[in-house]
Amino acid sequence: MLTGYNTRHQNITRGCEGCHVSQFFPADPNLVKSTDHLPTNQDCNLCHTTTAFSPSIFSHAEISGNCASCHDGSPAFITLGALGETNTSVHQNTNGDCSVCHNTTSFADAFVDHSSSEVLNATCNSCHNGVDATGKDAKPNHVVTNEDCGICHVPGGTFAPAVFNHSGIVDNCASCHNGTDATGKDAKVNPPHIPTNEDCSVCHTPTSFANAHFEHQGIVNNCASCHNGNTATGKGTNHVPTNGDCVACHQTTGFLPAAFDHVGIVDNCASCHNAGFATPKSNNHLITNQDCGVCHNTSTFVPATFDHTGIVDNCASCHDGSTAIGMDADHIGTALDCHFCHTTATFAGGTWVHDDTTIGRCDDCHNPGGGATFKPSEHLSTTVQCDGCHVTTGWAPTNFSHDPQGDYPGDHGTALGCSDCHGNSINNVFVYPSPQYAPFCAACHERDFESEGDHIGGKNGTVEQNKDCSGGGRGCHKITDRNFD
Repeated sequence: MLTGYNTRHQNITRGCEGCHVSQFFPADPNLVKSTDHLPTNQDCNLCHTTTAFSPSIFSHAEISGNCASCHDGSPAFITLGALGETNTSVHQNTNGDCSVCHNTTSFADAFVDHSSSEVLNATCNSCHNGVDATGKDAKPNHVVTNEDCGICHVPGGTFAPAVFNHSGIVDNCASCHNGTDATGKDAKVNPPHIPTNEDCSVCHTPTSFANAHFEHQGIVNNCASCHNGNTATGKGTNHVPTNGDCVACHQTTGFLPAAFDHVGIVDNCASCHNAGFATPKSNNHLITNQDCGVCHNTSTFVPATFDHTGIVDNCASCHDGSTAIGMDADHIGTALDCHFCHTTATFAGGTWVHDDTTIGRCDDCHNPGGGATFKPSEHLSTTVQCDGCHVTTGWAPTNFSHDPQGDYPGDHGTALGCSDCHGNSINNVFVYPSPQYAPFCAACHERDFESEGDHIGGKNGTVEQNKDCSGGGRGCHKITDRNFD
């Protein structure tokens, strides 16, 4: 103990800690700072006075930590005016010391230093819960998660943008990647995302999102909804034309080889059956440019039923007795094509039709070996087509005109043979022996004229004067009388 010490501390204004240490007052701990004293390097007289040690006038100068040693909300400190966080309903719930956010010169408008060890060691959600501090609910499109903010955000750095750590995410990606909380498959437009209800994790991995590997397990239909050449690889340009889905022929476990199912094949069979993909037409196949589907069906290939629709000519190119049934032994002899008599709708009972296409073509059939009635041996020799004299509706009577020039003088009273005037042929236009007298009798009978007293001009009459033997119908000579009486 110090002796003679002025216990009244008169004139003592500083340096309190020079005496009030444990070595000077070992028997009276009340004369030194207690172990729970506010941590400070300031001298006692900064807060206490020698005349009245308590209460103190506290100065926060150089207070840098352990604020809670006073500001703990206890009644003793409240009495001294040191409120704690529990004395306010709006204070953030935290284990950090006041000095983390507040300073001694301006307590209000606290700023949280997120780089402090107290914050880094705490969970963000303990403050950012929407009550103590803004939480994720303040962001309407925040990703749905129960993870702490620090999983994606950096407290001591830049809060936005966040870097999401997908580590440990193995399923239910769509709970975030739905186009609202995070980018969804609809954001992929060129080409669009494969249509699917599967979760992202079926094809993608969180460590390498691109170059997804599609797992076809469970895919049993509607392959073309993806394999359309846009979303995923579609049929090649040399693929067999079909409306059937890929699964009709291919399997998801092994795309090749395919087991072809002809269901849905309606046309262009030759794109496979004539291009090296499938069995082609045999060497003795009917010669045709028609597609296989015209005659064959996919369920029963043989026998085939030929559809003559559209066949209008050149039937004999098939119906030659080798490729298809040809003319029977008793068939009418003809070089004409089948379609001239037969129809593709009703082959039997073929009927020749003398339509406009047969005008002037009678001898196509009406000749020896032509397959139809032809001229008898005694027929007038002529190259004129039958329809020049005959009609197709009735062979006799004929429509033969003895005077195509229109000036034949009528019946001569005897059955003149054609050769009497025309000789052995009527191939050429008939020319009168004396055409200068046509159309009068003298055109043929000039040489028969003899001068007679009864003729015009008497003995001196001329052929020109008497060229009209009938007298213009006045009765000189009667053409019905062979003797001209």
